[in-house]
Amino acid sequence: MKLKNYFLLLLLGSFTIHADSLPAYNPIILNLATMYDFDAVRGNVKSIHSVIKKNNGEVTYESELALDKSGCIDSFYVKNLTIGYSMTMRKATEGLLGTEVSDMGNTSDTVLKLNSTCQIISKTDKLGALSYTYDKNGLLDKAINSKTGDVISSHKSNSTGLPIKVEAYLSGEIYFKNILEYQNEKTKPFDYLLRIALKDKIFRVVKTYVSTTKTLTQLNA
Repeated sequence: MKLKNYFLLLLLGSFTIHADSLPAYNPIILNLATMYDFDAVRGNVKSIHSVIKKNNGEVTYESELALDKSGCIDSFYVKNLTIGYSMTMRKATEGLLGTEVSDMGNTSDTVLKLNSTCQIISKTDKLGALSYTYDKNGLLDKAINSKTGDVISSHKSNSTGLPIKVEAYLSGEIYFKNILEYQNEKTKPFDYLLRIALKDKIFRVVKTYVSTTKTLTQLNA
């Protein structure tokens, strides 16, 4: 598997996982948000449409997720203009089938296989295959190269399900590490400190706020 593309998505994805207050997260939504960088929301929702804009109103990110009556993924679309990436997926017998397009115009057919509880257990595209493991709470734990068995990344979440640490590996060593600290995850989930440690020892601290608009429909509506 070509790891550069995966690390780019992983790095940017771990910047913008957000939360809403009140009900618990659906782990299916939270894990997909961790993998593909969109707004995770709490509660029993049927669909989520998220748009992220700059201060000047320019759209930099858009995603749309639809769930079926059982709370499983029915379709998913994401477009990240910052890195020139888009993905369109729809549920089929094999799992989720779709197409990914990179900033270089490269297109790849993609298959996400699901287990009986709708967790994504593997991803296969033209770069190779990844398999995923989950912790006792059903949250993403590791991404593994299916061919070699090497751990590509590990993920740690806090008690509410928000990511607090991501480590990516190359040749068995940590390639980069992201550590997130939320100042008040219930009332100000967009305000957090992000510490990024790269392999060449560069270290920086970032405080991020992203303006997001969301349209939600309840699953039981």
